[in-house]
Amino acid sequence: MKKLSLIFVFVVALLFIVNIDTSATGLNEEFVHYKISRIENFDATKNVEKAWALEYRPGAGPVIIVKRRAKSATYYVVKSEFFEVCYAAGHKGFGVAIMRNNWRDVPEELSNAVINAEAMKGQSILTPNKIGDEKALALIACYLPRLLNDSYKHLLN
Repeated sequence: MKKLSLIFVFVVALLFIVNIDTSATGLNEEFVHYKISRIENFDATKNVEKAWALEYRPGAGPVIIVKRRAKSATYYVVKSEFFEVCYAAGHKGFGVAIMRNNWRDVPEELSNAVINAEAMKGQSILTPNKIGDEKALALIACYLPRLLNDSYKHLLN
């Protein structure tokens, strides 16, 4: 009986360790698949070059990505009802950038509660290479869920 209890404790401990290990990778199965669709008739009065809708689950409210050009870089502003984040493609590469205040629609305090500041620092350069729209959108779709604090990841579904 004592041997059986020891084996049981060992198995439970092993399962616990495996569970921690898989969650530590940051990969979440629900964000592996996504769909990006071009928004054809987006309001271009706000100096927006192109816009796309990003969905991680069919029927979920999409995250909107708008492309803006500035002198030094191309910006991809990612917007939802509760957060905004900006990615930039410039001479240093592609990664998270500081959002210009005149591009904000969501209060900064709300967005800061949803977005993890440490994760933003870790995504400051996702690639040092020059990239186009297709690669930028794929990187945003893959890395965006990692920017959200765990208690707010449901906002993407």
